[in-house]
Amino acid sequence: MVVMPLKNYYYHPFFTNSVDRYNSILWRTHDRKNVLLLHLRNHHFDIARHWHEVQNICAVLPIILIVIMYATYYYLDIREIDVADLRSVSVGLTMMFTGLIALISLKINKEKGLSDRYRELYDCNVFGLNKDIFMVDLSDVDVDRDELERRCFDRGLGRPSSQFSAWYNEVFSDSRAANIIGCEVQNISFSRDLYFYVERLYTKIFAVSIVIILIVCTIFAFAEGIFSVIPIIGAVAPKMYLLYKTIRKSHDIWTSHQKVMDNLVNNKDTFINATDPELRMMQNHMFRARADDIFIPRRIYRNHVKTMHDHSKFWYEFDRLYNEGLDMRSPSKAEDIMVVSRDYDSDSDGGYVMLSDIQAKTREMMSSVHRIFTEAEPPIRYFTDGGTLIDIERPEHPVFWDDDIDICIHYDDLERAKSLLKEKLPQDCVIQDENDPYFIPYACKFRVRDRHSIVDEMDNSIHRYFGQGLRGVFIDVYGTIPPLSDSHKEKRYRDRMRRSYERMTKLEAEIYRDTPPSSYGSDVPLERRRSLEKNLSLYLKEKNFYLRMEREYDSITDRDASRMGYMISYTCDGPGLPYYRKEDVVPEKYHTVEWNGITLNIPDNPEAILEAFYGKDWNQPTDGYRTVLKHISTYDEAGSR
Repeated sequence: MVVMPLKNYYYHPFFTNSVDRYNSILWRTHDRKNVLLLHLRNHHFDIARHWHEVQNICAVLPIILIVIMYATYYYLDIREIDVADLRSVSVGLTMMFTGLIALISLKINKEKGLSDRYRELYDCNVFGLNKDIFMVDLSDVDVDRDELERRCFDRGLGRPSSQFSAWYNEVFSDSRAANIIGCEVQNISFSRDLYFYVERLYTKIFAVSIVIILIVCTIFAFAEGIFSVIPIIGAVAPKMYLLYKTIRKSHDIWTSHQKVMDNLVNNKDTFINATDPELRMMQNHMFRARADDIFIPRRIYRNHVKTMHDHSKFWYEFDRLYNEGLDMRSPSKAEDIMVVSRDYDSDSDGGYVMLSDIQAKTREMMSSVHRIFTEAEPPIRYFTDGGTLIDIERPEHPVFWDDDIDICIHYDDLERAKSLLKEKLPQDCVIQDENDPYFIPYACKFRVRDRHSIVDEMDNSIHRYFGQGLRGVFIDVYGTIPPLSDSHKEKRYRDRMRRSYERMTKLEAEIYRDTPPSSYGSDVPLERRRSLEKNLSLYLKEKNFYLRMEREYDSITDRDASRMGYMISYTCDGPGLPYYRKEDVVPEKYHTVEWNGITLNIPDNPEAILEAFYGKDWNQPTDGYRTVLKHISTYDEAGSR
């Protein structure tokens, strides 16, 4: 379910500014406990969905086996076997698979119930609603964060997705009830569209299945008599019954959601000032809908999630209608975005910093870097890149949630730049490169990090193993280099690097999965410890291979001097890396701009750079753009643990 709200801090003492009135629901998604609740909810839901698909197979399999059995019998004209024996086998198969389906249903209901309880507790935390102890017992899931982390480890769960702390163009008012209703309607509208689609799809499948069954039964009735169709009907009946239930439940769910949305619109004046019990009633409706839920096949669900902005169009319209006349705001600057501590406790009076404070630290670091580069003789050829360049060139739509600074250096100047920074940077800063095991080789060439902070990064899953490495806020330093003259050779190198990158990211996920949380204790299963050591060894071996390949590529001298591209260490997730004209990125003299109180270099033709990397519409934010911290998930001052 795509929902990104946070528990309301309306009554929390340390929220004394406008954040508590306008954006308070958002911040709770960064609460580690809530993230783990949603992570476990999705885990058990996926298990239930998996067993539901197994159940579907068990319902279809006897039909297939019986058809094959009868077809073989008649095609080979096997007269040694009496047709009555085939009927007995058919009945036996039907009874066996019917019993198996019943057992699987028990497993599905168990996992579904656990998933619903995790989600119900998450929703209570998010919206600040009282738990309804008469509706559902949450005692087995209402545990502390350490226990949730241990459960995630015991179940072998990977890193929680960053979608748990993302938000999608939400607009909030100073009305608590309106904010809660708006977030719930986002869920309801998504479910409504999903189940409406499922009902139509399964109705078509049901109709086609009935036609096929009638044809098969007619053939067997003419060949063997009317009693020969009884085993077929017995085998088909459980599946058709489940399919019919799926259609009915889909219809009931989407029509129920539609009635809720219609009621909210028609009785806006009542709900806009809803009390906690009234909000709890709406929450109970959502819980019952989930408790009676069916499990959509993963392919259907994922395909529907990809089109979530289609359903969001309705939600945006509802949000505007429902909040008409209220004071509406959406986070529009870094001062509105909270970054929580790794040890953040939602019941304490602190443990967070505003993103603007982190950005001020990175700008201070960048000011020192720019001074060192421009005072060098000759000056280091660098320019701002990525989100930082967008922020400079698109001031009317800034990337105010960007949590780092990106720069790019000419490949001939990289080693000299690194040496100068190591020599002249303030003591508060340090260089991190491939010599540090924590460094990610498939991102930038090196990083300038702050010594006095610690961050958890969304794009790095091995930090838990390496512990207290260089982990402060950072500036990403990339390299630009002419591509090889042989385009086929250039592509081969980059394809090999991409495959190596994919192997490393998979190993990272395994390392994260097998690294126990600090609260787990020493009793880690032996197989998990061995798996961790094995995958760590493979990761370091793959990293060395990646770096050797990079050095081999960099040593090739036959290059296209008219173009520039990122150095091969940069491996992006898109279809390919952009190439630029040399004069766009390496002019005789870089332009300088004033940006948020510091001076920076920009390329000669920034529009060409941004268009090549982000597309022609780089200067226009999309309707559903995400304001999510891209790298940093938590922040601490060094030594605060």
